[in-house]
Amino acid sequence: RRAMTKITVAKTAGYCYGVRRAIQTARDCARKQRPVYTVGQLIHNKFVVEQLRQEGIFACDSAEQVPDGAPAVIRAHGVTQREEALLRQKGCLIVDATCPHVARIHRIVEQESRAGRHILLIGDASHPETVGAASRCACCTILETPAQAQKWAEDNADTPVSAAVQTTFNHEIFVNCAKILKNACKSVCIFDTICNATGERQREAR
Repeated sequence: RRAMTKITVAKTAGYCYGVRRAIQTARDCARKQRPVYTVGQLIHNKFVVEQLRQEGIFACDSAEQVPDGAPAVIRAHGVTQREEALLRQKGCLIVDATCPHVARIHRIVEQESRAGRHILLIGDASHPETVGAASRCACCTILETPAQAQKWAEDNADTPVSAAVQTTFNHEIFVNCAKILKNACKSVCIFDTICNATGERQREAR
């Protein structure tokens, strides 16, 4: 007989605030007018995305695919400035479901960029949240590892720099990158923008 597998459900399992908010926003929009479209998947959960499709909420691969004039829900991860501008040009009814923690990163990088500082985003270079935040910077570099942070700092020690981190990124990698930048750069501002829900889930997993 095979031994029973013990499954432990973490106390913090389930949707975080930003995901719950995005799903509820899309459903509220769909109750008023169908169909509703999102640029990319509303959240990274294929089962939920399929359920939403059955409710009249469809994920498009790009802003170009959203029909002109249709309701367009901006996903929890946010979109690029170009995508948002295109939706406006197409006359779409934009409903912003960007997670407030992601929106905070947008405000930080926009403000720091306007101040003339180079922006470092610590996170997954291909993640839509990171790509969306990078689009709001005049000068931006994405760092995924401490080794990349070390190389950048060695080559740009005199550059005034401000760093933020993807809300769902690994906290240990972020801390190591931040230490490197603080030690090597002459003018550096570090913003810990990992959301509390991510930190709690990472601690529980450990």
